[in-house]
Amino acid sequence: MQLKLSTNLVFVRKMSYNNLINPGKKMNPEKRLENKIMNEKELEKELLEAKKKIDELKENLYELEKKEVVIGILPVLFHKLKNKLTPISGYCQILSKKTEDEFFKEKLKKIEKSTNDLTDLINILRGYFECDKVLIERENLNSIICGLANYFADIEQTNNIKIDVDTDEKISDDLLNAGQVEALIINIVENSIHAIMAKNTQHGVITIKTVSKENMYDLTIRDNGIGISKKNIFKIWAPFYSDSPGNYGIGLSICERIIENHGAVCNVNSVLGEYTEFEICFKNKEYKNF
Repeated sequence: MQLKLSTNLVFVRKMSYNNLINPGKKMNPEKRLENKIMNEKELEKELLEAKKKIDELKENLYELEKKEVVIGILPVLFHKLKNKLTPISGYCQILSKKTEDEFFKEKLKKIEKSTNDLTDLINILRGYFECDKVLIERENLNSIICGLANYFADIEQTNNIKIDVDTDEKISDDLLNAGQVEALIINIVENSIHAIMAKNTQHGVITIKTVSKENMYDLTIRDNGIGISKKNIFKIWAPFYSDSPGNYGIGLSICERIIENHGAVCNVNSVLGEYTEFEICFKNKEYKNF
């Protein structure tokens, strides 16, 4: 009897489960209509959400297309602007040699300086928009640094700042864009020069060091300049942010993109009034073609 009762109980449970998965069975027309309306409302809600997501994707695609158009136009625009500015600078030099009027000469010098400043800014902006173009080849970080020897010598002579270079011979070749890595080093060094000059120290030192590690290698650039405050250290990557007169504030933005292009990571440590250190960690890239 107990076995029979258990069998009936299983049967009842099975019938209840069948009703759940087949709601159309054993259901009155009103309930069936109610369920149908609920299902339609759920479907309508899902369709609205899907439409919203599609609209968002379309908007993002439109913004991306606009950005691509702008990026394509800007280098041409920069080139044309530079071509217009070059003759102005040349004419200023010619006119300055032909006149004896000191007042006129002074004005021509100001025009020439403004023209040269604009040309420098155009070159910086062009570098910012072109730094996404990456052609990586087998290069060596130490060799790239050694290739900047004349640039470092000029800094030492012009700014009276000592450049210490310490490279680790264990660093092997890797896939790098030599031009971008050069720009990375130069931009950070230029910021170091501004920081040292702002501190007004007579013993300015910039240290450039490479260290080989397991499956990676580091590039460290450290200066004993004025440093960066804790509240400003997160702003340094923002385009056009600068607390140094004469600094356009675009160099570190370019550096950030170059670092990203190479799959590297950068840590910035600084103590206000003492030093700033950029530590860039590159991961060794393993390619079958090597």
